[in-house]
Amino acid sequence: MFRYSTALGRQLLTYVLAFSFVITLLSLLYILYSDYRRGLHQYNENLVQIENSYQKSLSYSLWNFDANQIDAQLHGILNFPGVVYTYIENNDEVLYSSGNVYNHVDQRYQFDLRYQTPGEDYNLGTLHISLDYSQLHQELTEQTVNILITQFIKTFTISLFLLFIVHQVITRRLYALADWAQHFSLDNPRGPVLKTRRTDEISAVNQAIHQMLMRMRQDIDEQHRAHQQLEHTRNQLTIAVDNAGIGFCTYDADKDMLDSNGHFAGHLATTEFELESLRHPINELIDRIHGPDAVQQRERINQLLIGRLSRVHDLIWIQDFQEEPRYLEITLQASRYRDTRPAEIMICSVDRTQEQNAMKQSRELTLSLENKVTARTEDLYNEQLRSKATIRKLEQDLERLQSHYSSNAQQEINQLLLKLLQQVEPDTEPRHQVCLQAFMEYLTVSELSPDGGSIDLAQLIRQWSEEKCPASHRPQLNMPFSLIIEENQRVISFLLNHLLLRRHQQTKEGGSLITLRLSGNKISIEGRFSLAATPADSEDMTLGLDVDNLCEHLIVTRFQGCLLKEVTDSQEIITLQLAIRNH
Repeated sequence: MFRYSTALGRQLLTYVLAFSFVITLLSLLYILYSDYRRGLHQYNENLVQIENSYQKSLSYSLWNFDANQIDAQLHGILNFPGVVYTYIENNDEVLYSSGNVYNHVDQRYQFDLRYQTPGEDYNLGTLHISLDYSQLHQELTEQTVNILITQFIKTFTISLFLLFIVHQVITRRLYALADWAQHFSLDNPRGPVLKTRRTDEISAVNQAIHQMLMRMRQDIDEQHRAHQQLEHTRNQLTIAVDNAGIGFCTYDADKDMLDSNGHFAGHLATTEFELESLRHPINELIDRIHGPDAVQQRERINQLLIGRLSRVHDLIWIQDFQEEPRYLEITLQASRYRDTRPAEIMICSVDRTQEQNAMKQSRELTLSLENKVTARTEDLYNEQLRSKATIRKLEQDLERLQSHYSSNAQQEINQLLLKLLQQVEPDTEPRHQVCLQAFMEYLTVSELSPDGGSIDLAQLIRQWSEEKCPASHRPQLNMPFSLIIEENQRVISFLLNHLLLRRHQQTKEGGSLITLRLSGNKISIEGRFSLAATPADSEDMTLGLDVDNLCEHLIVTRFQGCLLKEVTDSQEIITLQLAIRNH
């Protein structure tokens, strides 16, 4: 009795604990998620409060260079929950900082520090705040441990009490029913007797058992009558099978013999007598199974013979006794067992040979048609590719022809302008004289090599730097190993001389950086030049502006590009963006 109650109680205790664990886990996840979201919301509110409280005071302290006040305010920010490091940065330079910079950071927050005067708004820097969620994680961990311990104690206590109730109310009565079932016999069909009188489910089971015994006596009598009716029905079924052309066979495992009808023997191109006289007939039939699924089909039949399967139904390719292939839809059903092994097996077969041959011919015709369609589709696709390639070639030829005509027209205009400019008397005004010389230089280099050719732009800039700049005052170069383009080498040198060389000569040693890069279908040549401490003469600036306008016009018209200039307090950045020309 103790064995039964312990097993049932252990299962009940396991289910209760498992269900309680799931509910506790879901509740715990919801609580932790809510607390975590609440903690993050509190951190965000603290950041907003810091920005509202410290933005103006920090800006005022920065404006007045009050370092002590700034440090005090930064230390005050560290008192907020989660804040581990804060610093003020301006132009990538840290001005003031407080806290541990090496601490783990889960969130970063920043806002600008500005000081407004009646006339202007000054950006003094940016305050960066780093937050660590370690404190929040620790609080959630402690809360998790407390909840789990509390829930475990409560659930375990309730489970023990429930286990005791189940033992008293259910388990002992179930053992009484089990004891009755062990000693039950049809020779003495008495029902179980329960000592307790309760109107519950177990009492209903006890009553149902008594009613079952009464029906069992009636069923035994009906079974005898049904057996006689079954024999009559079997005879009728045999007649119907013979008329329908279904092969039927019975295999007796004890005698190792087959008992078949004429249709089954005809499906195998043999006679009933020959089948009945076979030694080990079931093995003979299994050995005649062929086809791609023969191994699996033989294995399933063997599983049925040893009792692991009760029924096998499949379309089997079998070799008949005339060595001709046959497709038979065969069903094997175990009808009688002895010691868990089939003692009698019924075998039904239907000849599907004509249907399978027709389907095979249909598949072959379909495959042939698909191959023809595929071949024709590939031919059409290759023809389309050749047409597209021809169209692209014609477009490229048209583009080269248009470029050639445009280059010839521009060459005639350049020759005419060069002759006119050579006839003009020199102007006494330096500004006009410099612009005139620059324009004549451009026309000269365009006239000498109007069409250009393949050049290595990276190598050209390196040679230009070595030729135009002394070894002690050369610009720093940042460019790829090689960049091949189709362009007039003299025109590129003209742009380098008038846009980069003049600015480089005005900088001190190491104050120039020239960068070459390829961005999509544009080439970018960027020059960064440190401005001299002494400002340039206004007349020189005016002359340089005129030459820059000439170069910008050249870049826009010839290269379909643009000239970008940016001047700060410490340096001047000039960028040449040239479109790649297709020839």
